[in-house]
Parts: sequence; C-alpha cells; structure tokens
Amino acid sequence: MNSIGTNKPTALLEYADAAVKVVANLSAIIGQFVNLTRKGRFWRGLCPFHNGKLPGL
Repeated sequence: MNSIGTNKPTALLEYADAAVKVVANLSAIIGQFVNLTRKGRFWRGLCPFHNGKLPGL
C-alpha cells in the first residue's frame, strides 16, 4: 500500500505542502530572469524568447 493509502488526511496534507514548496521555489527561480507579477493566485510574466508586450495565458 502506498503512503497516501495508509493515512489519507495526513499524507494528502504532506503531499500538498510539498507541492506548494515546489511552486514557491519555481516562481523564485524564474523571477530571477523574468519580471513576474501576481494576478490572483497565479504569477505572470513576459516570455523571454519573444518580443510580445502582454503576458501569455
């Protein structure tokens, strides 16, 4: 049985906590190269490979 099947609420919270930390780290890393702005719960920024003026979806 996997770790999620043993104690579902605890394992799910641990998994969610790890996922949030990964997302936080990605935005910090990408933010070193691209200006990011927060739009609700999402981070948005211009693509560094194109000359667009608006962030993509």
